[in-house]
Amino acid sequence: MGTLELKNVIAQYMSKADDKVLRIVKAVFETYGQESVDYMVSDEHKKILDERLASHKMNPSAGRSWKEVEGDITANYGV
Repeated sequence: MGTLELKNVIAQYMSKADDKVLRIVKAVFETYGQESVDYMVSDEHKKILDERLASHKMNPSAGRSWKEVEGDITANYGV
């Protein structure tokens, strides 16, 4: 069964599912999402992130505030 067929079958199940089943499925997707992130981030990127986090912990005032970042996002992307 291909991806499209699986999605259609699951959609049919979901349309008939009760609250308990929906909560279980939600938990499965959330758990899978957390695990899949680890696979998507390379060891090199994890190292860079760890270094930047350690640097920030040593000197938290050296970074930019959320307000500055948010302003840039709003200005550049209209979000």
